[in-house]
Amino acid sequence: MTLPRSILATLLSANPGTPRLTWYGADGERVELSAKVFDNWVAKAANLLTEEANLGPGMAVRLDLPAGHWRTAYWAMATWSCGATLRLDDVSDADVLVTSDPIAAAENTEPLRILVTPAALARCHPGGTTAGVIDEAAELATYGDRFVPGAEPADGDPALVSADGSVWLYATLVGDRPVDGVRRHIDATRGDVAERLRLLLAVWDARGSVVVTSGGGPALQNILDAEQVDETD
Repeated sequence: MTLPRSILATLLSANPGTPRLTWYGADGERVELSAKVFDNWVAKAANLLTEEANLGPGMAVRLDLPAGHWRTAYWAMATWSCGATLRLDDVSDADVLVTSDPIAAAENTEPLRILVTPAALARCHPGGTTAGVIDEAAELATYGDRFVPGAEPADGDPALVSADGSVWLYATLVGDRPVDGVRRHIDATRGDVAERLRLLLAVWDARGSVVVTSGGGPALQNILDAEQVDETD
């Protein structure tokens, strides 16, 4: 069984400064994360989940963020680093809700609710937060930069539940590896979010990198050329 956190550890030991995730928003915003920087985001998120929810195997995080957003990637990896289940469906009994929707954060009943501001440089949510809701932009930086995993999930533990209820176990979460070192384009507007996350893991397992865009348009080819993409959707 290949655990997501072991994939990240391999990227860190191989070349921590190499870009592994380059994201383009629909408005032209660009965010590039090396393995080292991505690991920092993952560690802080995983420490938050551990300290505030004691998250571990047998527990679940419901993720409700914009499809393909770069923040989706580190919250997914943080959940898997804790050995918990990432849920993309409308489950009502998850242990944690991570959402960019202020209304959902205020009205849902998960024991831990985290409100995410998608903008890269946000230092707090522009609309404030309801009592009992963690403002990720304001509070994530206060958590540790190094995460020490606790209990490991078993092969048969659920790792990912898609929006339609499809389930991948930890033993089957990481799919077939592409060519080693490939730089792969992912269109965030196409396909299932769960499959996109699994593709991301597979590319990283092959020590590759991904360029994520939100749809096509006349600028897409310029982006693919500039980023020296090897494979595209």
